[in-house]
Amino acid sequence: MKTGLFLRNAGLAALMMLQAVVPCFVWGQAAQVPASQQAQVPGAVGLLSTMSGAVYMRVGNGPEVLMKPGDLFSAGAIIRTDSEAGASLLFADGQIINLARDSMVRIDDYRYSASDPKGGRSSISLLGGVMNFVTGAIVTGNPDALRITAGNTSIGVVSNGVSAFVVSYEQPTQGVGFVAVTVGGVIVRNPSGTLALSADQFTRMQPDGVPATPLPLSAAPAAIQGQVASLQATVLAETGPVDLQAAALLAALAALPPTAAGQDQQVRVSEVVVPTVTPGGGGGCTGSPC
Repeated sequence: MKTGLFLRNAGLAALMMLQAVVPCFVWGQAAQVPASQQAQVPGAVGLLSTMSGAVYMRVGNGPEVLMKPGDLFSAGAIIRTDSEAGASLLFADGQIINLARDSMVRIDDYRYSASDPKGGRSSISLLGGVMNFVTGAIVTGNPDALRITAGNTSIGVVSNGVSAFVVSYEQPTQGVGFVAVTVGGVIVRNPSGTLALSADQFTRMQPDGVPATPLPLSAAPAAIQGQVASLQATVLAETGPVDLQAAALLAALAALPPTAAGQDQQVRVSEVVVPTVTPGGGGGCTGSPC
């Protein structure tokens, strides 16, 4: 009995030590975030989950700051990738945005409460480049609460199920280069017309801005298929509501060198389980305004 009690106490002590030490490594990294970026954390709506290359964030007229995995962002943030970078953004409702290289997105408006998903809203502008978008719990509660814009084109979803689609925005034409749907369905609208796209379909914008007739994604040019495949490969399995603070800690920990967390091996992102938020279980409202 004494031996068992000793082992139990030793195990509890080790667990308490682990809980105390691991956040220190993560927050030690977070302490390096510039003050201008830290000011946005209280109103956080999402986080940089994974990245490669250099990813930057700017808020309002403030300077651009270099981001790292686990960094939080608020509504109003503009996030861009450089010519050799990619980024995955995870939002409180489980919404996911994957950015390709040389891409820029602005979080125009976002509000989500786990206890009232129907009251949520999400408005995103693709300012340039290519992004893959996966819907979250906001769309489950109200599909009309999602608005994606790229120049003079807007994109909405047609159902409250999960939808995933890729949008390419070519700034010189002030229109969308292409829209490709892999899951669910979307409606593409611009001043020249409206077009519905279903799963495994894509459309390209004509020179006059009118969406072309939908075609099977398998018939898309190799360049489009390659962009869709590369962005889809980084989609996280979890698209439900998440605890942003916990997810940020895990993302930061997963990006640390093995020796920084006293690990024998690098923590792989695929092994990190993002904690979910149970509606009515204390999940707060995030966004602007709540």
